[in-house]
Amino acid sequence: RHCGWNKDYPLRLFRRDRGRYENREVHAACRVDGRIGTLRPPLLHYTDRDLRNYFEKFDRYSSLAAADLFRRQGYAQTGVNQIIQQANATSGSFYHFFPAKEDLLLAVIDHMSETLQAEIFDVDEEAASDPIDRLFLILSAYRRHLSANDFVFGSPLASLAAEVSENHPQVRARLAEVVEEWTSQIEDLLSDA
Repeated sequence: RHCGWNKDYPLRLFRRDRGRYENREVHAACRVDGRIGTLRPPLLHYTDRDLRNYFEKFDRYSSLAAADLFRRQGYAQTGVNQIIQQANATSGSFYHFFPAKEDLLLAVIDHMSETLQAEIFDVDEEAASDPIDRLFLILSAYRRHLSANDFVFGSPLASLAAEVSENHPQVRARLAEVVEEWTSQIEDLLSDA
């Protein structure tokens, strides 16, 4: 009632044969063939188990929304209000977590780093025990990651590094740490070969 979300009308109930969820990282959307109505009285929907869960989700959604906008528009061309709107957040909550846009950028880099680590570098060692085979699995996973976006965006971290690293020393340092972590993993595989 007091946070600005009381007039939110997300689609919650629909017939399976008439609706479907669109797969989106931030706020999955429903598409329904046919008429949509509104329940009266309101449906109380508790989306978070506890406050900690809410904060984790807020951080994840804000980072995902910002990463998407940074990838499509660039860091400098993306406004904080755009990010707040895409994350479906309130400005008070947003600025509580991210006092400056650079704080959000650091969170985005951490999120992208964790995602790429999980999708690309965390190769199942049982699938390939040989270091060279694991290296080729990593390269294949990276190629799949790039092709998922039709190679439009290239390397998301490289694009951010090219745009912001000179003016943001903290960001440059964090990007260097990420690249060093990945380089070390590749070097370890090559030395084990």
